[in-house]
Amino acid sequence: MMHPMTRVVVEDLLPGTAVAEPGALERAIRDVCRGSMLRVRVPLRLGTSAALEAQYDVRCGIARALDESRLNDVVIVSWEPAARSALPALRAVVSSDLSEDGRTVLVRLDGTYDPPGRGAGALFDAAVGKRIAEASARDFLRRIVAELTRSKTSANGIS
Repeated sequence: MMHPMTRVVVEDLLPGTAVAEPGALERAIRDVCRGSMLRVRVPLRLGTSAALEAQYDVRCGIARALDESRLNDVVIVSWEPAARSALPALRAVVSSDLSEDGRTVLVRLDGTYDPPGRGAGALFDAAVGKRIAEASARDFLRRIVAELTRSKTSANGIS
């Protein structure tokens, strides 16, 4: 019996009101992934002040697709650990759109992963695994937004 996938959704703001075109979004993701490899960073907080960062390498897959409405281009990102490990593979849709009020641009990662290990994996995921996945996805998205912001000044596909 399959256990349910865990969903991870994170958003970040892109400065200004210019939505990132799919080509620019894809280029930014490829730049962050350095082609097909990504060093995932997991910021960890200990107490109120101490912070650590765990890192692991994943193989990235990147492709353009249409969203569920079949009206908007999005970028599909998938990653799986480069080395054999208990870390899960992730599949996500990355998109950029104006916020509802039209004043800001949201870049969004909406993905799923299958927690490794049956019952124990589900317990670990509920206790801390999902927070680790969200921290990893949030860091990845911030790096994408930083790359988009850098390329924005060169008019590299932002409209």
